[in-house]
Amino acid sequence: MNKNTSTGKSNSSKNEENKLDAESVKEPLKVTLALAAESNSGSKDDSITNFTKPQFVGSTAPNATVIIKINGIAVGQAVADSLGNFTFTAPETLTDGTYNLEAEAKTADGSGSAKLVITIDSVTDKPTFELSPESSVSGHKGLTPTLTPSIVGTAEENAKVDIYVDNKLVASVDVDKDGNWSYEFKDNELSEGENSIKVVAVDKAGNKNETTDSIITDTIAPEKPTIELDDSSDSGIKNDSITNSTLPTFIGVAEPGSTVSIYLGLKHLGEVIVAKDGTWSYTLTTPLKDGEYNITATATDIAGHTSATANLPFTIDTRISYFSAEIETTDDSGIVGDNVTNNTRPTFTGKTEPNAIISVINSETGEEVIFKANDKGEWTFNFTSDSVEGVNNLTFTVEDVAGNKKDFSFSYVIDTVAPVPPTVSLEDFVVLPNGIILSGNDLPALVGTAEPKSTILLMRDGKLYDSIEVDSNGTWNYQFSNKFLQGAYDIEIISQDAAGNKSSTVKYSFTIQTEVVPPKAELDASDDSGAKGDWITNKHNALTLLGTADRFATVNILIDGKTIGVTTADADGNWNFDISRNLSDNVYKITVESIDPLGRTSSVDYQLTIDSFTPIPTVMLHDSADSGVKGDMITKINTPLFTGMAEANAKVSIYVDGVLSGEAIAGDDGVWNFQFTTALSDGSHDVTVKVEDIAGNTASSSAYNFQIVTQTQKPTIELVNDTGVDNTDHIINEKNPALTGTAAPYSTVKLYIDGALIAEVRTNKDGRWEYTLKADQGLVDGDHRITASVEDIAGNIAHSDPFLISVDTAISIPIVSLSPDSDSGISDDNLTNIVKPTLHLKDIDPDIISVQVWDAASDTQIGVATQQPDGSWAYTFTSDLTEGLHQVYVKVEDIAGNKANSAVFDFTIDTTVSTPVISLLSKDDTGVTGDNLTNINKPGFAISGVDADAHRVVVQVMHNGVSEEIELSHLNGSWLFTPGNTWADGSYTLTVKVEDKAGNTNYSAPLTVVIDTQIASDGVELVNDSGVKGDNMTNDDRPHFRVTEPTDVNEVRLSIDGGNSWVQATPGVAGSWEYIWPTDLADGQYTLTVEATDKAGNTVTKTIDFAVDTTLSEPVIGLNSADDTGVQGDNMTNSTQPTFALQHIDDDAVRVTVSVEHGGVTAPCADPQGG
Repeated sequence: MNKNTSTGKSNSSKNEENKLDAESVKEPLKVTLALAAESNSGSKDDSITNFTKPQFVGSTAPNATVIIKINGIAVGQAVADSLGNFTFTAPETLTDGTYNLEAEAKTADGSGSAKLVITIDSVTDKPTFELSPESSVSGHKGLTPTLTPSIVGTAEENAKVDIYVDNKLVASVDVDKDGNWSYEFKDNELSEGENSIKVVAVDKAGNKNETTDSIITDTIAPEKPTIELDDSSDSGIKNDSITNSTLPTFIGVAEPGSTVSIYLGLKHLGEVIVAKDGTWSYTLTTPLKDGEYNITATATDIAGHTSATANLPFTIDTRISYFSAEIETTDDSGIVGDNVTNNTRPTFTGKTEPNAIISVINSETGEEVIFKANDKGEWTFNFTSDSVEGVNNLTFTVEDVAGNKKDFSFSYVIDTVAPVPPTVSLEDFVVLPNGIILSGNDLPALVGTAEPKSTILLMRDGKLYDSIEVDSNGTWNYQFSNKFLQGAYDIEIISQDAAGNKSSTVKYSFTIQTEVVPPKAELDASDDSGAKGDWITNKHNALTLLGTADRFATVNILIDGKTIGVTTADADGNWNFDISRNLSDNVYKITVESIDPLGRTSSVDYQLTIDSFTPIPTVMLHDSADSGVKGDMITKINTPLFTGMAEANAKVSIYVDGVLSGEAIAGDDGVWNFQFTTALSDGSHDVTVKVEDIAGNTASSSAYNFQIVTQTQKPTIELVNDTGVDNTDHIINEKNPALTGTAAPYSTVKLYIDGALIAEVRTNKDGRWEYTLKADQGLVDGDHRITASVEDIAGNIAHSDPFLISVDTAISIPIVSLSPDSDSGISDDNLTNIVKPTLHLKDIDPDIISVQVWDAASDTQIGVATQQPDGSWAYTFTSDLTEGLHQVYVKVEDIAGNKANSAVFDFTIDTTVSTPVISLLSKDDTGVTGDNLTNINKPGFAISGVDADAHRVVVQVMHNGVSEEIELSHLNGSWLFTPGNTWADGSYTLTVKVEDKAGNTNYSAPLTVVIDTQIASDGVELVNDSGVKGDNMTNDDRPHFRVTEPTDVNEVRLSIDGGNSWVQATPGVAGSWEYIWPTDLADGQYTLTVEATDKAGNTVTKTIDFAVDTTLSEPVIGLNSADDTGVQGDNMTNSTQPTFALQHIDDDAVRVTVSVEHGGVTAPCADPQGG
């Protein structure tokens, strides 16, 4: 905390001094000071706490008054009780940091103090964690291929980290001094699949923070993929793995998200990622030749596990593989192989598959020819009519002996027209007025135009020198490789097209000149006075220059570097120039610059001298007589020494105010001096000198004005800006103040602060001066003595009286916060539901005279804060604030004029909270959706309608009259609730309570869910059970079944093929379900599977075996041979109790009845014996 001190007067009472002397001999009181146990969080002996308004305890003399200071500032007091004990609670919330506390105890008998250093630490860093590089899968956050991976993380240094897996504590580790920690999971701590990991960090102050994320373990290899040709690549017969595509596409099925690696034989072709639906495809990028191949594939999941290998043999067969066509060499005029000829009926030749039939059509003439290749595939043919001039397009259709067909295109050009003559020129040249083409390049380059794609034949001396190809735009260029000597040359060029046709010959002449001709000049003889050729003359005007240069060169004439005119050399290189201006006496530099037709420059310099007069003399104060500022023509010497320049050995006469004062002779160097012997009066004087050279030429100087000054005035000092309330108290808030004052005009002022020279300044014409201290001259806060010493322009010196100032630049930056009484909800979160909150202002210096509260958004003043009885400052809003964010800041100003603004303080008015809604997760709402009936005994719930500023979300669960509250954590942007333990079957009522950061609370509507995890099956009955009841056999080939189930069953289905197909039963009354098989069943044994599903989604399965039997063999009865007396087979016997044999009785017969008819009466016999 900064404290400003102003300069002023103070009186001390003499009685107080005597009292202090008396107290100084007393023994100091003993004082102790410590954190109260209830405020000392974390370790009890480290003076570190997370209480922001801690309580302190101490002891001293009974009934002593104890002043408590924090960081040297008194913040409150306590009174010791009769035992000397006292307590004190910090009056305001302390921000995190270290504080120096002091308890000063006073009684009538003496005083004493105790000190204590504490640390406020109310928050701890949010811990982080992630899989270590060796345990993670690159590119897949949270995935590991092992069940015992390592995790690494960060937290506050030296804290403790607790690690939970699915809310079960598995380990605690210590954070090192750099804030790092790590842990390797043990066997059985993680399970296959997704694991919820929570990391809770606890620092030394007892603060907690946590992070939740997931780790997914994957240790199981994927199943072997499938592979086959894609329909688009499976030409011919489908699924025969034969294709004529040389870049076939393969498809298959594998684990979604896995990587399929494809190999052709032993060559790795590439990899593809399997789509979400489990499909993949791959197209070869390198064409395959005809033949048999084997392609294989393996699947590697994202955890790095690889499946078994799948393989697919396949064959490539593209049949017609080659065809070529060209003009016969003897008919291909010009460049052989370019398919350009001037033969209108050329012979064509080529090669393809042996014995192929070829048809060819000329698209331009319409003529078609059909012919056959020989057994080597070679062929040749001619058209019977002429080809058209220009491009002829042929289409060949080839059909091999196997019947495969393929078209091939071929084009050729008939060119019988000679090309137009080409153009040619040098790339770099000029044309002289006489028509000569001139170049300065001894390795010249040629450029020109001709028929596109033709050839330029370059001829020298009647012989072919070189050939050049013309580009497609009809342009060509050529660079000679051997240097040309200076001189004239002739070349010839001819254009020859691709068909061999030639143009007429074009002749081109040019001259090579590589040397630069330097110019020459001289004065015309009539203008060159004195010795000829010395460039010295007494003529002033109409001078004529004559000279030579390169033919047709441009000649620039310059005097002293400035161009005065231009002329041109003739065909022989001669030129002349008249200088029309009048030249005064002087030495001139004449420059003649020649620019030849090729732009090359050469120049020569001459010195021209004009001389016809004697120079004007000069006069000035000698340096030894020029006191004060040099060159200002002011001196305090009244017998000054003068000096000047004149022609060597000339006589110099000196006049003061028009009166001759003396004479002097100029030396050989032209310098003269004159010393006055009689004192001159103060004031302004004019000095004039007249010279006469040996030849009698005369000249006079202009008047030289100077001043004699022998007295000066005393300087003054004052502040430019006396800041603060009183602009005359010399108290300022600037470390680099601006000073001003007066002295003699144009004087030099030396400024001293506290005896040290800080600057030299000059006064203006009015005698005022001003100086602002530079950045590196800043004054420290306190009193300073300023003096000035002045030296006027004549060298006279004077000193100022001392000038005292006091510098006060320090002002504390105020801190704005919500008063604890106005900070509802979570403390220090700057959220409140109080619409007229009170702002608490800290760090307000004692010399502050103004404290204003401003709205930051509109930059308008809201009000003025007031100082409270305890010395603090506060401001309470006078009207209700609107809901939402508010931004304020505080402006303060002290007596020295220092001003400071606090940082913008953001706080939010929040008086409302939304009504939450709790619902059963759709994935856990089994059975009928939306009925809140589920067979999941640990169902998940989603909480919606929770505001972003929710601080505490609690789920209240009521079951069987017992209530439980669970506080939730915000996970991945969602509020979810899953019971920690499984729920027993029954009804549960859930209510959500939400409390936001501002302290507002709201409740959801109750949600009732029913847990139902059990289902029972009562029985299955074959209704049309014929024959023996209960044996589940029927002679009805459309059996009728009745299923009895509990009343909460809402679906019954039946299957007689092991569950491959199902039929739905029809519900009856009181849990009875009926189904009659709609189609005839064949005789035989069947197993009926019945599956019942209740409203909660629970399923139960029951099976019964039944048989369908709709046929019965026809029985046969015969007399037993042993009782068939007499003739066998005549059914006559003499036995009165004969035995009969019954045949064709089915094995499943349960009753056999034999009826005997005798004498018109039929009667049944006893049951026969089986076997």
